[in-house]
Amino acid sequence: MALSALRRNVQALRVEGAVRVMPLPVQKALDILREEGETFDLLLADPPYKEPAWATWLGKLAWVMSQEGVAVVEVEAKGEGEFLQALPPDLQVADRRRYGRGLFFFLVKE
Repeated sequence: MALSALRRNVQALRVEGAVRVMPLPVQKALDILREEGETFDLLLADPPYKEPAWATWLGKLAWVMSQEGVAVVEVEAKGEGEFLQALPPDLQVADRRRYGRGLFFFLVKE
């Protein structure tokens, strides 16, 4: 349902050529994007709360971020400590916002 809504929003905004939706596990999507040499100004990641596995993919975010890029990662608020411990040294938290159970980290390159 969320994926359908996302695709409808992309169409409604008429940004199909500027947006790439990848309904894949984040680690696999990052591997594909790196292999393709893609970089982005904005990355949105909403991994499942129950399977964060931050350390397996956080280090890969910088690979596909442009120099001025921002990655927004949603985590469950109670997982904040684990997320911050897994944050690699080449990324820093520029901002964070809490909405209900969700905590959104805005990450930039160091």
